[in-house]
Amino acid sequence: MTSKLIVYHPKSGLKQGHWTPEEDEILLHIVKKFGPHNWEKNSIYHPTRNGKHMRARWLCHLREGVNKSPFTEEEVTIVYYMHDIEKKGWAEIAKRLGNGRTPSSCQNVYYKIVAKNLENYQKSASRRLSDKEKMAIDSLLTVKHMAENKMDIKEKNSTGEMGLSSLQIEDVEQMKTEDCDNFYADRYPTIVYNNDCKLEKYPLKSELKQGHWTSKEDKMLSDIVERFGPHNWEKNSIYHPTRNGRQMRERWLSHSQGVNKNPFTEEEVAIVYYMRCIEQKGWADIAKRLGNGRTPNSCKNVYHNVVAKNLRSCPKSASKYETIYHAITTVPSAKKKSFS
Repeated sequence: MTSKLIVYHPKSGLKQGHWTPEEDEILLHIVKKFGPHNWEKNSIYHPTRNGKHMRARWLCHLREGVNKSPFTEEEVTIVYYMHDIEKKGWAEIAKRLGNGRTPSSCQNVYYKIVAKNLENYQKSASRRLSDKEKMAIDSLLTVKHMAENKMDIKEKNSTGEMGLSSLQIEDVEQMKTEDCDNFYADRYPTIVYNNDCKLEKYPLKSELKQGHWTSKEDKMLSDIVERFGPHNWEKNSIYHPTRNGRQMRERWLSHSQGVNKNPFTEEEVAIVYYMRCIEQKGWADIAKRLGNGRTPNSCKNVYHNVVAKNLRSCPKSASKYETIYHAITTVPSAKKKSFS
């Protein structure tokens, strides 16, 4: 093939299905010249494929480092756990495996292996482990134990005594030179070592609770935030028995220290009305403008429970809110500064 790329615009037709060696060669030439980005723009140089096809082919098959070997039993177990229990996306699962697996390959192995045996995985709402999964996780625990004790894995495995896969052998050698707990928690998120921490892990939640929070649930949330900080809510929700990451985040932001829980004043309600209805601002912008500990959620609640209700029952309330707002914004700058 010549080094000169030909522009195909408009294309006579887009091809579906398997790629030919000639198509792969054209794609490699395009990536070599323009880099692995701007797929839709650079698709004019490919005669039969669009940007979406090119990107998927490159990421899943042609780029260096793609692992095309069959999935091990341990990898399938991790895919099942992260997708069905931790509700993670394919990209996060591939990143957590960290051995050259692509999001597409994780998706394929899920639907070809896991989904066909979901009855075995999902016999009850609590999703108890099958014997195969228990054996896989016991094997992973063995790997960690051997790495911690600096055992010679290659010598023992050569006799056939251990029966470990090449992936597990690589893990042992890598964990010998790294912080074992951190490596293991990043690679295998289904098992967490507490290290004298009072937090317990609840990977198999029987049900998610809705509605009011109890004082016990608030105490658990405070302990989680104290240890891990107010971030990574979905990941850290595994330590809470009855709530998910979204619920934990909303509870913390709406009820943590510094949150103003006093009733809204008439002036604050007027500001919420004006910024929402006239200036078309979001709840976060409104809370920031008030600047007195109000949360975006509380601004949203007061709008729907007070402002919108008053506007439906008495349309003249709009002029009242506008009058109050303009009175606030026309006071001397020393007072106006508190709302700017």
